[in-house]
Amino acid sequence: MMHGDTLCTQDIKYLKFRKKARHWFFQKLFLLKSLKNRRALAQQYRDVSRNHTQHLPDYVMDVTPAAVEAVMRKHQATHLIHGHTHRQAVHQFLLNEKKVTRTVLGAWHDHGNALLCKDNGSTQFILL
Repeated sequence: MMHGDTLCTQDIKYLKFRKKARHWFFQKLFLLKSLKNRRALAQQYRDVSRNHTQHLPDYVMDVTPAAVEAVMRKHQATHLIHGHTHRQAVHQFLLNEKKVTRTVLGAWHDHGNALLCKDNGSTQFILL
């Protein structure tokens, strides 16, 4: 299970921002600001992000198959669950001649949702 943003390897601008925003120095500077200023900056970043994603083709904002396969190979996973793209779906494909599954969780904009994983290996999306 992972967030899924690092699987979107064609969204270079986002990945550069992600690297900067997760750096300890950037975070320290951010936390030195007043709560009011942090909230304003967060809103500004959300606005920039919304504008950025509105003008990108879908393939840039989606995961790249090579990134998915690399993560699944690295962790010897047969089922990867992630969000970030908000394109709820179940994808099955062959990896190293084995049937594997990638499950994408949906968005939380209008309502919550979850994935129920049962002991028998079946899964079910649930609206909250």
